[in-house]
Amino acid sequence: MHSMLGNFSLETFSEVDTLTRGFKKKSSPMETLNPAASPMVPIIRLVKDNELLWRKFHSVGTEMIVTGRGRCLFPTIVVTLHGLDPEKSYTLMVDMESSSDQRYTYMQERGWCPSAPARQQQSSGVYIHSDTPALGAELNEKPVSFKMLKICTANGIGKKGMIPLTPMHKYRPRIHLIQNAEELKSKLCSWTYCFPETEFIAVGHYHSKKMKKMKIEYNPYAKGALPHNRRQNKTPQRSLLSTHEDNSQEF
Repeated sequence: MHSMLGNFSLETFSEVDTLTRGFKKKSSPMETLNPAASPMVPIIRLVKDNELLWRKFHSVGTEMIVTGRGRCLFPTIVVTLHGLDPEKSYTLMVDMESSSDQRYTYMQERGWCPSAPARQQQSSGVYIHSDTPALGAELNEKPVSFKMLKICTANGIGKKGMIPLTPMHKYRPRIHLIQNAEELKSKLCSWTYCFPETEFIAVGHYHSKKMKKMKIEYNPYAKGALPHNRRQNKTPQRSLLSTHEDNSQEF
């Protein structure tokens, strides 16, 4: 299955159902049925503490640094899945959707402001979660972290697990859940999920002083940026960060 998905393109699926909050790309099952009442439509939710952390950052205007070598997201995306068929195999993937047709500039007094039409976006890469394909029984109602997902600049294209982005543009992660077909000729079932609070601006360096302060405050791997006396007293906020374990976290 890994070999089949190695050159995966979202366009290979003729039908992708979209479950969203505040975002539509194609008709959503939410319009015709209640997902909570149907075991046929899997549900993906951000882990509660993770959702709260994303909302904190979103309220300020989340910035994510991109480099040629690649940087992990912080906050990390951590989700739980519900309603999967225990005996079916599933693959989880993430790509980044351009969420605005504008390029942005940061102004100290006004924050992020549209400044020009967005540059033509290259076809985005896709990150395949390393623990999938996996049976629904292994994924149901258990936290799944995308801590190994990295974003990079255009010269990072082709590197495994990296998604190239253009600085000063807005993006929103999309999570794709694919129920793997038992045979290659079989039709695949797939669903796409996104969360408005995970939207961010790709940057080469932090522009907002408040954002930089929050990254240092909440990211336990950013202690090197703290003054020495605060570094010794800094205790990671485990209730919000217990699932962020990768020491290559973005800062």
